[in-house]
Amino acid sequence: MIKNITLLGLCALVAACVTSGAGSSGSNMASGSGQAVAWKKVTGVTSTVNGMREVMKVKVDGRDVVAVLQWRSYNAAVDGAVTRWYGDMGSPPPKFVVDSLLISIDGRGVIVPNTKTRYLCSQWMNGLAHLGLYLKGKDLCIYLDVGDGAEAWSASYILNPATAALLSHNVQDGPSFHNAIDSP
Repeated sequence: MIKNITLLGLCALVAACVTSGAGSSGSNMASGSGQAVAWKKVTGVTSTVNGMREVMKVKVDGRDVVAVLQWRSYNAAVDGAVTRWYGDMGSPPPKFVVDSLLISIDGRGVIVPNTKTRYLCSQWMNGLAHLGLYLKGKDLCIYLDVGDGAEAWSASYILNPATAALLSHNVQDGPSFHNAIDSP
């Protein structure tokens, strides 16, 4: 129990010290040098969904990558100030919202700031996995898909695997995100 509390405290400290790259990376699939960066889908990803918690695990270039997505029920007192929701609902309020996203690379954890997840929502907890992983050059891109059909969105979190630093974050149309990466 104390070990878990210490780990969470350490993760919060790391997240507070990390430069989050609050700017949007948009659909720009290039690096800062102006050259195209190769994107690659990571295979061997395993996801376990248990109620409102999803755990994604994979080994990438010898590094253990774990992402834990926690959902919770919508709470008007906490979530009422959110003006723009991304998810699969016809109209607000949503039924479920993202409570937290923790990403660990070789045991170094980053709690993605609530300001970068709190507007992601879903109407159903149907046991489907929402998390996935791409490589963007040497960086990791953990993505979270919410919604379906015309209302699908992808939130991407790009991290430096050596430092576990969150480099950038973006939310965009889901099919556009995947098509830009998956097309040759």
